[in-house]
Amino acid sequence: MKKINQILLALGILTTSSIAAAYPITGSITFGGTVDFTSTTFDTNYVDIHLDQAVVTNNPSGSFASTVSFLDMAVYNDFTYDPFAAVDPLWSVGGFSFTLNQISYVSEMIAPNGHMYLNLGGFGIFSGNGFDDTFGTWTFSADGVVGGESGKGTFAFSSVNVPEPGVALLLGIGLVGFGVTRKLKKTN
Repeated sequence: MKKINQILLALGILTTSSIAAAYPITGSITFGGTVDFTSTTFDTNYVDIHLDQAVVTNNPSGSFASTVSFLDMAVYNDFTYDPFAAVDPLWSVGGFSFTLNQISYVSEMIAPNGHMYLNLGGFGIFSGNGFDDTFGTWTFSADGVVGGESGKGTFAFSSVNVPEPGVALLLGIGLVGFGVTRKLKKTN
């Protein structure tokens, strides 16, 4: 009878864990491209991605690696960072997209030689390719000189997923279940 109870307990734990299992997007992806500086100051608070395109600048990791490759072209949307409004999607490539939901920091600097630096960071949601929507962080940095090279500068964008507390909770429940099962086996 104890053996049957142990098997039922183990099956119940495994079934509960698999029912609640999520398939979040994992890994990171980095882009590079050209940004148009349309003003000698940051008064417009607007990021204009040249030709609304960027290129993948590394070998994507995790979930991205299955459909996105180094040098793939991504479609980008321009955005205003102050006042901020969500951008859905900010980028899309290989069946994945990223919705820009929040900007948590802004750093603007104009050097005495006219070189402009812009750094942004914040939070958003990855989606696509049958995975669950996944919370992630992003950073954006651009630099260039207004008037130099037609007012263009370069930018880099990086996105990394952040595991949700629910995923850690499911893992913890599964480990506790295995521990209980093991302890029950030892007592028999």
